[in-house]
Amino acid sequence: MEPLASIHSQAAGNIGREAIVTEAIDNLHETGAVRLSGVEWTARSADGSPVAVGTVVRIDAIEGVKLIVTPVPVPNK
Repeated sequence: MEPLASIHSQAAGNIGREAIVTEAIDNLHETGAVRLSGVEWTARSADGSPVAVGTVVRIDAIEGVKLIVTPVPVPNK
């Protein structure tokens, strides 16, 4: 089993990466999940706004086992 410090530093390496929302994020109802590198993580919105399934998000922080995320702006075509 890996030491806790090693696991935490690996998780911290995900900050700045992008993930896909797989369960709608709603901080008020404490729901939401994203998929990152094939792994499902609990997620919350950084600014408290809801985020829809399928949205690409950036990981801003990690609090315990939750990823704190912000939607990535969609470029105009």
